[in-house]
Amino acid sequence: MRRFPELVMTDPGMPGIAEAKRAVQFWNTEWSGPTFMAVGMADPVLGPDVMARLRTQIRGCPAPLEVPDGGHFVQEKGDRIARAALSAFGLR
Repeated sequence: MRRFPELVMTDPGMPGIAEAKRAVQFWNTEWSGPTFMAVGMADPVLGPDVMARLRTQIRGCPAPLEVPDGGHFVQEKGDRIARAALSAFGLR
């Protein structure tokens, strides 16, 4: 937990910045597959505003599933999210 803040890239000279930029470029210009995003509306770290910005960087990303009672670990709402994802991909 204490180490995590040191892993977040905040300075252009930090290790991993080049890879992060390449990943953004890929998701924004090369990705053509299906995308599903679930946002924990109570997430204090990657909440609605951060995820909205991320969504603009993923080509073709539809509006997210908003999980009102979801926090940072939104996957804890697994069944609800899994069903929504399957439905989004036409598998249910």
